Amino acid sequence: MVSLKKSIAVFTVMIISFVGLGQIQFEGKVIVDDLIPVVNAKVTNLKSGEFTYTNTLGKYKLTCNLKDKLLIEAKGFSSKKIKVKSKGSRTHLVLLKKAGSDKIAIQNGHILNTKELNEYLESKANSKPKDYSRYGNAIQIIKDHHPNVKADEKGLVIRGGSSLMGNNYAAIEIDGVLVDFDALKSIPTASIKKITILTTSQSALYGSNGGNGVVKVTTFK
Repeated sequence: MVSLKKSIAVFTVMIISFVGLGQIQFEGKVIVDDLIPVVNAKVTNLKSGEFTYTNTLGKYKLTCNLKDKLLIEAKGFSSKKIKVKSKGSRTHLVLLKKAGSDKIAIQNGHILNTKELNEYLESKANSKPKDYSRYGNAIQIIKDHHPNVKADEKGLVIRGGSSLMGNNYAAIEIDGVLVDFDALKSIPTASIKKITILTTSQSALYGSNGGNGVVKVTTFK
């Protein structure tokens, strides 16, 4: 009987050691632009099927084996696979290349600091001009890239705008000059470098002209 008990005890210890062999508590961080945490992103070990979610700092912990592969997913972002390393990992997620992907990420609670995200996207847009030549006119560009702006035959309306002038149409500025709606429709799309939408709260410098917000167009000069 004594001999049997010893055999069982040794066998149990061997099983526990085998389960823990090679496993590590892998720590990582999911971010945008080196500083904006991606919150509640799902992190899945593709080998074991175990998963966890990032916290408000974008951090997570997951028990893994070295060289396991993790899948990181968050709505509005491109998913990404990484390999488990002994020193943890910083993973940069990139927004999907479609209009409104930043809003999808925010609505799903993945980005808490929306101001930092907007500043990052603005700086990124400034550093690399887009090619709008495939569009027929500037109105089509605005509809595609700025869903909060509505267009009719008379002008553009930024959601949330209100005016003392009797209408809800936004002011239009091209290269620093206020113009009418027809001028916006006639501008060659290949010449457009950037389109910026200023809401009512952002257009105080325009006085009464900015009461309904401003659509700013910058061209390649």
